[in-house]
Amino acid sequence: MFDLPFTPEDVKAKFSEITDFTKENDYPTTAADTFNKVNQNLDRIREKKDKEEELKKSQAASTPTSNLKSDMIFGMMRTYLDRGLGKSLI
Repeated sequence: MFDLPFTPEDVKAKFSEITDFTKENDYPTTAADTFNKVNQNLDRIREKKDKEEELKKSQAASTPTSNLKSDMIFGMMRTYLDRGLGKSLI
């Protein structure tokens, strides 16, 4: 329903959808059921942060640090190797 993390403004904007109980809803009956949902949301947050960090790394790696023409290709190679790809080549 929400992208994580979400704000009070997001809740306000979707309040009618949140309070609509005509759709399929989750009603946890045990603490384990509740923590399962919590863990799923924490995993979603971690995955989003990991993707954002990887994007930042790849952008930083592809940004030339000097005026050499080879900086861009070496930055791309660094990103490739930092992801663990190409281990069999080294």
